[in-house]
Amino acid sequence: MIERVHLERYVTEIRRRFEDVLGQMVEIPSISMDPAKAPDIRRMADVARQVLTDLGAEAQIVETGGYPIVSGGWMTGSHHPTVTIYNHMDVQPAQEPEWTQAPFAFKNENGKYHGRGATDDKGPALAALFGARYAIEQGVPINIRFLWELEEEIGSPHFATGLKNRIAIPRPDSIVVSDTIWLAKGKPAMPYGLRGLLGARLTLRTGSKDAHSGVTGGAARNPLAELIEVAQACVDAKSGKVKWAEGAGGQISGPATVVGDVVYVSTFSGNATIGLDLGTGRRVFSYDDGEYGPVVSDGQWLYLTGGVTVVAFEPVDIGNFKYKTNKGQKGIVPPHQQRKARQAARKRAQRQAQGGQPDGAQNGSGGGQPGGTG
Repeated sequence: MIERVHLERYVTEIRRRFEDVLGQMVEIPSISMDPAKAPDIRRMADVARQVLTDLGAEAQIVETGGYPIVSGGWMTGSHHPTVTIYNHMDVQPAQEPEWTQAPFAFKNENGKYHGRGATDDKGPALAALFGARYAIEQGVPINIRFLWELEEEIGSPHFATGLKNRIAIPRPDSIVVSDTIWLAKGKPAMPYGLRGLLGARLTLRTGSKDAHSGVTGGAARNPLAELIEVAQACVDAKSGKVKWAEGAGGQISGPATVVGDVVYVSTFSGNATIGLDLGTGRRVFSYDDGEYGPVVSDGQWLYLTGGVTVVAFEPVDIGNFKYKTNKGQKGIVPPHQQRKARQAARKRAQRQAQGGQPDGAQNGSGGGQPGGTG
């Protein structure tokens, strides 16, 4: 048995090394969504493999046809169970105004780590790795392997291809996805079920070139407006209800605890547990004192989520994120979205009535620009 005092001593001993390695990883801008960062993705894979081998694990880079996967770990015996711990080494862009420091310059502020990827997901990967090494050193009868992806932030387009290499990535007995959240600050969690992601890219082409809105608006089809209509038919924007899943109730089934007629799925925010009353279908809170109340976070745990993450032209422009790329999807709920609306028909009619020229005809301006902003 591993004693707590010995484990705490180990944590103290390796903390400096952990921070040094984390700093090295954070300072690699492994942005999988940006094609210009492809060399940094490859460099991240090389560093990740080296980190594994430096700690005594075997490791290799697995090619996928896209960005690679790093696979490695410790095999202590074929008769021992095998667990694979998954993390990803690619990161999102870091152009949000909330960044008050260089995002790829690691900063250690009294044990609080700053830098893109420190939390999602390089820090958790290293924490699991150092913990696994201690377990192996203490003779725990288990095989521990690591699977570090470099395309997670763009929808894992080549992940399945990489998994087919069963020599480099053997099939485990169990999997730990080390890319989840804590229930609250100071309250770690180990989720045992996740909602998956089924993504789709909808592209609608209604013309061969840009058309001036002041001349053709109202007559020419508008692909943006039509795609918004499609999105609205799939998801209720106000309630978050997934309309195409109504036949199945939009409910996710999986491991849970059943007490009487209530199935409890997850504990969060202290002592509260979210649940679903099987008899009435009403979502409930359960507290330690047995009281019940309505759940504020409808659908956050039990139900499918439906979202529209990107509605944009090339180059992609969401908030302060701009890259000319077709890679993957940005799986976030954006804090804001901008829409420009114009009332062109009335303006054009007024000008023509006054004997002037229609929009876009003055000095040849505006006719060749999207939206006719001139």
